[in-house]
Amino acid sequence: MGISLAPDKYRGLGVPDIRQTRQLRELLELGALRLAIQCTDNEHIQLLEKVSPVANSCLNG
Repeated sequence: MGISLAPDKYRGLGVPDIRQTRQLRELLELGALRLAIQCTDNEHIQLLEKVSPVANSCLNG
């Protein structure tokens, strides 16, 4: 598993450590990129408006 970088009080509560958060961000960006390739510019803008708040809330808690 490795050493968690989260504070002790959060260990075991499902709070991701820094490495997991970085991996999640990379996966979200990759998924958004794959969708963007399949969309027109206008669709892409609308998609980002929908996805960005969800991604940010996942990453920021």
